[in-house]
Amino acid sequence: MSERSTVDVEQLQAELQSARDAFDKWALETVSAADQLRENHIRNIADLKGDIQTLQQRQQELSLEADKLKQRLSVENSREQALQAELGLVQAEEAALPLKISKLQEALHLEEAELGRREAAIGQEELARQKTMAHLRNDLDIFRSRLGLCFQGVPGRDLSFVFTNIDPNDHARQFVFGVTVGKGRTYTVTSCDPPVKAMEDLVNSLNDGSIQFSAFVQCMRRHFQHLC
Repeated sequence: MSERSTVDVEQLQAELQSARDAFDKWALETVSAADQLRENHIRNIADLKGDIQTLQQRQQELSLEADKLKQRLSVENSREQALQAELGLVQAEEAALPLKISKLQEALHLEEAELGRREAAIGQEELARQKTMAHLRNDLDIFRSRLGLCFQGVPGRDLSFVFTNIDPNDHARQFVFGVTVGKGRTYTVTSCDPPVKAMEDLVNSLNDGSIQFSAFVQCMRRHFQHLC
């Protein structure tokens, strides 16, 4: 084997490892939005619990204050009218607190229920996404070894497949298409350069299970070859 071939292989292996690392980083960061949503719900629940505790403490303080005012009324006849008015305000605020606490508790229950529902939904989506990523990683190993392919991932957006060594007149020319994975493992092609006329039929075949993702990538490579 010539020195040039050895260098090319080593360089290709380095590029493929770099692509795999970028892809793993992209896959890890795609779940950050779901984690942030869960943290927001947990923070809201903690805030509501704190508000309830504060109002309950205030209710106790007002109750003690009302008792003190009643005692003062018994020994301060000259100030009875003013104290009665003050007592009325305190008792009115105290009477309004149970309704406020009840509303906050209801909001807390709703928030907890929503958190549970969202965690369940996120869990199902995450499980499906992890399975999809596992399939994609397996496919990537095949693509790297057979198709002369590298990858460019954008966290939370899409994964670009970059082919070279297709155009016999320009081996460095890049043929690129981008893919995202949605709910229910539904694939969407977000970009394609140069355009492939059969793209819609290929994506439909991929999503209805007629072809596997590895076969889809190979079909894309053949269509790019036909454009040369």
